[in-house]
Amino acid sequence: MTEVTVESDLAEAIVEADEPEKRGTHKRCAVCRTESPAYETLRFVRAPSGDLCFDPGRKAPGRGVSICAKQACVEKFRTGLPGVKALGDVKPLEAEFWRGFDVMLASDVLSKLGLLWRQRKLVIGAEPVHDATGISVVFVSNDAGSNAKDQVRNQPAVYSVPVSTEALGHALGKDRVAVVALGHDDVTKAMGLSARAVLWADRAALQGGNHG
Repeated sequence: MTEVTVESDLAEAIVEADEPEKRGTHKRCAVCRTESPAYETLRFVRAPSGDLCFDPGRKAPGRGVSICAKQACVEKFRTGLPGVKALGDVKPLEAEFWRGFDVMLASDVLSKLGLLWRQRKLVIGAEPVHDATGISVVFVSNDAGSNAKDQVRNQPAVYSVPVSTEALGHALGKDRVAVVALGHDDVTKAMGLSARAVLWADRAALQGGNHG
């Protein structure tokens, strides 16, 4: 009986994924079955070739499946591919797929950080971040100095991201940036940036990698 219920839930999730996404849309994670705003989830679609593809913008055509942008759900999805069976025949995922996923995730995060900076929705620099209020999450480059790290310890959520100060600065149109902080505004929330950047940091920490 449980198996039938799960398959029914998956079918509902896929029908939902086929519909054009609207502001406020919620998606059900194929792994933990939790419903979350679409911007807090990751979408994977089946290409006509049978390949499963990561769809960072959630705009690619085709049937898709959504999962939470959390390392626990990504790992269970990687090993078991829950929900993918209902999409039809999908080619097995090799290690190369997940390397590509990490690259696309990093690119998505950095491009969104750049967009938010152009809209003046970010706080950058250790001292400004230390003094700022209303911060939701802080990201520190992997080669930031100890002084910069110490200055932002007063903020509630601080993560080391696998990118250098030079690469982070480049994404923001600057020479070097060691610390970036996000607020609670609606624009930042709608991008789903916090969850994706935390996932990026968590995956790098799990792999022991320092990229960028």
